[in-house]
Amino acid sequence: MFSALVGDKPEFVRLLLENGVCVRKFLEHEDTLCELYAHLPACFFLRKLAKRIQGGKIRRGQEPPPESKKISLSHVADEVRHLLGSFTQSLYVPSRYKMTKDDVRLAA
Repeated sequence: MFSALVGDKPEFVRLLLENGVCVRKFLEHEDTLCELYAHLPACFFLRKLAKRIQGGKIRRGQEPPPESKKISLSHVADEVRHLLGSFTQSLYVPSRYKMTKDDVRLAA
C-alpha cells in the first residue's frame, strides 16, 4: 500500500482497498503517515513544512539538508493550522509535550 501511494498508483490503491486492505489499520502507526508526508512530491506545502521543521532556514528552491529533522504529525498540524488560520485547533500535541507510558503510570 505504501509503495502504491508514494508511487502515485491510484488504480493499485483502489485494487488493494477492494481486496480488503484497511486504510485505518494501514495508518494506525504515526510513523507510516509521517513517512508518507516525507515522500510528498515537491510542492508548496512540503516546502512550507520543511521550512517549519528546520526553523525557517530553508529558502525557495532549496532542498532540505539530508540530516534534516524527521517530520512529525505535530509539524504537519502546525503548518495546516498556519495555512487555514488560527480558528482551527491543532490535532496533535507537539512531541516535546508527549508523555511516555511510564510518565502516564507515574502521573496516575
